[in-house]
Amino acid sequence: MLLLNESAVVQDIVPIADAGDDVEALPGMLMPGMVNAHCHIELSHLKNKIDRHSGLVDFVLSLMSKRASFEDAKEQAMRDAADELLKSGTVAVGDICNGTDSISLKRHSPLYWHNFIELTGFVESTAIQRMDEGKRVLRSFRNELPQFPSGLSPHAAYSVSPALFELLNVETDGALISIHNQETTGEDLFISEGRGDLLRLYQHLGIDISSYRPTGKSSLQSWLPYLHRGQKIISVHNSFTSEADIAYQAGHTDLHRDFYYCTCPGANLFIEERMPDLYAMWISGCRMLVGTDSYASNDSLNLWHEVRRIRSTFPDIPEQSVLQWVTSQAAEAFNISERYGSFHKGSQPGIVQVHNDEARLVMH
Repeated sequence: MLLLNESAVVQDIVPIADAGDDVEALPGMLMPGMVNAHCHIELSHLKNKIDRHSGLVDFVLSLMSKRASFEDAKEQAMRDAADELLKSGTVAVGDICNGTDSISLKRHSPLYWHNFIELTGFVESTAIQRMDEGKRVLRSFRNELPQFPSGLSPHAAYSVSPALFELLNVETDGALISIHNQETTGEDLFISEGRGDLLRLYQHLGIDISSYRPTGKSSLQSWLPYLHRGQKIISVHNSFTSEADIAYQAGHTDLHRDFYYCTCPGANLFIEERMPDLYAMWISGCRMLVGTDSYASNDSLNLWHEVRRIRSTFPDIPEQSVLQWVTSQAAEAFNISERYGSFHKGSQPGIVQVHNDEARLVMH
């Protein structure tokens, strides 16, 4: 029996015989509120606007061409998305921010937000300019949302130059960061050999990559050495991360403070029709998180639906482990374990009821 006060703070867990008279019985399972480790709330206005199964390059091109459209619907779309997150049991969100659009939503939001201010810039000469632009956005978040943590993060190995990585490494000393990783086979092909479908992206955007020098290594093995100042890293997607990559990361823990692999099953199936081998990652001891990504690449921001998808695709992963990925392990990653992620005395994680394989927030 879970004992709560009027503010939904956990007082204790006791045998039902000791619970007293004021007891509410709920069918199904109770769990702490969930932590969505990867979301783009600012893209909520693109729901049902982008074709599925197009592959990453065409997805990115479509996203860039439509992102500025439907501006009049953006604010309400973000509010509707945040409402869905909360009602379906999410209480904390790791949110990717390319601008300041989401600040007004978050100012009085009941959700907890960790804001990753995302930087891109593959041309070496623009590194300082891109860093300055990112810092301006970061200042806005820190000034207007002091109640939530905000910090800089790189987008991906194929969109961040070595010079910008080096600047980010200094600016994110000891910080929690997020990076998109190995979402498509073309990422490894370009980073290691300088060829593949990503060339079409640079050509379309008019980006001169003639000075790029392939690394001869996978994407993860190429970008990880740039981040060596004790960062806590969330590597997102990992659809094509190999056992060799996992072994490489495990063998270079001196570079970073902690490392987490975040999977976004719905988005991976939407874009590339491919999920990572989560069983292999779990059995290798990878610390896992789960995200919904955005409405641009998913039909729902319901994190429980992602849990269901993982359980049905990888039935050999124990349910308890998957639940930890969206609760206690995620709270640990975001440094919020004192309040979120588990039912321990003094915590206020939110109460989620799972009944008939659907989740809803019943107290927060």
